[in-house]
Amino acid sequence: MSDLRTFRSWGVSIIAWASVAILVTLLVVIGRAVPESMKFSTSGTVTMWLLIVAWAVFAYGISRSKVTADAEK
Repeated sequence: MSDLRTFRSWGVSIIAWASVAILVTLLVVIGRAVPESMKFSTSGTVTMWLLIVAWAVFAYGISRSKVTADAEK
């Protein structure tokens, strides 16, 4: 019988949270840079923030997950 070990996949978690940070940064930077006439409507802005929140919840789920694999010998 093989020994199993459980661990967190930190690399994937870091990439997931970094992507959330990048999305938030892009939304803020682009939102400030465009002229008033080109800005999104309120519902469009809310939709974008909700998509980022959904992605953050997904990233949280990834960061809480554990992987089980054969132990190295």
